[in-house]
Amino acid sequence: MYKTKIIGHRGLKSKFLQENTMHCFDAAFKLGCDGVEMDVHLCKDRQWIIHHDFNLGGLILHKTSSDVLMNKAEAKGYKLTFLSDVLEKYPDKELNIEVKPDSFTLGKELGKYIIQNGNLNKHYISSFKSETLAGVRNISTDINLSWITLYAITRKWKAIHKKINLYTINPFHQIISNYKIHQIHKEGIKIQLWTLNKSKSITKHLRSGIDAIITDKPKLAIGERQKISF
Repeated sequence: MYKTKIIGHRGLKSKFLQENTMHCFDAAFKLGCDGVEMDVHLCKDRQWIIHHDFNLGGLILHKTSSDVLMNKAEAKGYKLTFLSDVLEKYPDKELNIEVKPDSFTLGKELGKYIIQNGNLNKHYISSFKSETLAGVRNISTDINLSWITLYAITRKWKAIHKKINLYTINPFHQIISNYKIHQIHKEGIKIQLWTLNKSKSITKHLRSGIDAIITDKPKLAIGERQKISF
């Protein structure tokens, strides 16, 4: 049986570690995560920074230069992380890079950046919007793409896959069925579920044949995986 990967959602979060920072990613890989998920924004000065929300202390990320944002973060007690630093530090680790906000243009921009600075075998781009992923595909057929969905998986995924050739589909864990898992795998697409944080759901899907679990509780997920014989 395939050994399901464990992906740290925004790294390894704790009351001591700010999510989406290098310290969080370091801790996740040290723990034994197979990869990490992160959110990236393009700042006014064309720097990609890692941050979940669209603003920081009242500053809108895409309208603000990275140095101003860095100062704001430091005033709040932590250090922002640049995507460039993570790509350089972890060229051979699995990085799930979610682009925000969603747009065709930003998809193209991030695609160009990953081609120049990333490892196309390990670093891939994810988005809730197929239009954003189409922007990536517009400039490269080699970058792996992940479509995230919160809603029931209808036939829409087949049309998206036909258009942009998906690497993974990342559904919310409560909307997937064994039948859908079989259908998606039959098309050669991997499945990454989010966000699984309870033992029961983690164990269930470790046995369901999915390819990866994205979790806020990677220590728990790794522990549950160790109990299963693959």
